[in-house]
Amino acid sequence: MPKERKNATPGADLGDAIAKAIKSKDGAAIAALWRDDLPKDAKKEIRKAAHRLRSSGVEVKLPEAETPLAAPEAKAPEAQAYLTAADGTGRRVLWLFFPKESGGEDLLNVYWNDERGLERIEYVPGLPRKRTRSLRDSFRSPDAPPVAPVEAAHAHALLEEAEARTREVGAALPDGFSELHRRVEMLPRSAALSPHPAEALAGEVTDRALAEAARSSAKLLDELPPFLWWPSQAVLRQIDERLSAIESSTVIVSPAQSLEQIEGVFEKTARESLAGEGRARAARRFLDSAWIFHKLGKKELAQTLARLGLAAAKLADETPAFLRESLRRPFQPYLEQKLKGQTGPPAKPALTDAPRPGKLIVPG
Repeated sequence: MPKERKNATPGADLGDAIAKAIKSKDGAAIAALWRDDLPKDAKKEIRKAAHRLRSSGVEVKLPEAETPLAAPEAKAPEAQAYLTAADGTGRRVLWLFFPKESGGEDLLNVYWNDERGLERIEYVPGLPRKRTRSLRDSFRSPDAPPVAPVEAAHAHALLEEAEARTREVGAALPDGFSELHRRVEMLPRSAALSPHPAEALAGEVTDRALAEAARSSAKLLDELPPFLWWPSQAVLRQIDERLSAIESSTVIVSPAQSLEQIEGVFEKTARESLAGEGRARAARRFLDSAWIFHKLGKKELAQTLARLGLAAAKLADETPAFLRESLRRPFQPYLEQKLKGQTGPPAKPALTDAPRPGKLIVPG
């Protein structure tokens, strides 16, 4: 082991070494920083770095000492976790129910976004069992978003990712984080979600089959609630500006050329959404949603989403038709107008046009 790593201490030296290893995606370098005698904060930073690299597909083998200390001997009642599929903006919602020995349950309701991290935490202590049963029943309502029970260890891994993302983008941790952190430490741990458990749902498929899944994925929009694919307002505004630029151009083109330019806007915006971290983020949304639908018993839909997630992750030259079509659908009135040969500015999808998943119930 190089001398400088052996003597690494918490602070600037360790931080620099971690940053360098992350930038070069060097899992071995992260592992080499570990020592059993490091302070707790230093070990935590190394674990976070290892988790971040694993999430991007890099293997990191920390010593067994990485495993946190065993929970206290007094076994707490097992928590239950319920998770929504990711919506079109990358938001997910998690409900954590913690049974109390004295009766009733404490509820933690966590909202986070895969780009910005933790957004909101709501803590409702001491709910009667009747109220929490009613809440669980509401998850099965046709008006509710797809919500499925997930393993507590799965929830633990997701929340660690959400916390890491929040810190990575420099956002403030929301109110209630200290209670969330305390409760999450009571949950079982599992390996980081790499590989994702939903990957096995895809079955054994070739790259050719994955490419076909990506190219034929537009039909998925008809099988999913619209709020699961409806783009963010920022993306819709960007598309509107690009379409408006085409409309206001003084260059004379044929109707066919105009339609080609318009379709090019959706293709370009879809490709841009996959740039940088975008491809890994899109793949993860598909896989997370595949796991939820698998838990809900929708096996065929889960398999299709899992294959789409693998296609997004592995095929760098493929832009899934699902993404392109999800950008076109909000502008359907405008596209129909153009197909009829009519002129005029794009029909802007207003904020009120965005589909809503129904009320996400949090009993107060």
